[in-house]
Amino acid sequence: GVSHPVSSFIGSLNGVSRSAFTTFSIPFVFANMANDALTAGLTRGILPHQTVTALLGTLRGLKNDPTMQAFRLTGGFQQRFYGRSPKEFAREIGLSGGKVVGDNFSFRRALLDAIPRAGEAGEQAPRLALFRRQLDNTLPGWRAMSPEAVAATPQARKAGAEAVELTINF
Repeated sequence: GVSHPVSSFIGSLNGVSRSAFTTFSIPFVFANMANDALTAGLTRGILPHQTVTALLGTLRGLKNDPTMQAFRLTGGFQQRFYGRSPKEFAREIGLSGGKVVGDNFSFRRALLDAIPRAGEAGEQAPRLALFRRQLDNTLPGWRAMSPEAVAATPQARKAGAEAVELTINF
């Protein structure tokens, strides 16, 4: 049926407040990180040190982490990737033949996005750990390949799809 305009308005306010209380909430970010790490451990056997290693890797940033680049190119970071081809995404993040060709760092943006970025990093860390483990098990020599070459393999696409399903997006 058709919803009442007042109900729609109240529902939209609820969505905004829910986003504010999750996306920009430091306690929620840490609770969600712990929940995702626990889920990864219980459902796929991802050990805490694997999640922490992946989380620390995100601190290096996308341009310095070929595993994260390959993961994103497979669609592993689905909310950032959705609707774009791997070639378009590679161009956006500055990749060409496995080398970074641009630096889009903005101090102002980093400052404004610190809490949501920490939340995203914590949410993606168990996924990245699973992606890495799956490649170690199914694609020998993948660490010597370019991110684009890794992402183009069926093994990486399967690992990326499995990693996306590991936890629920917020």
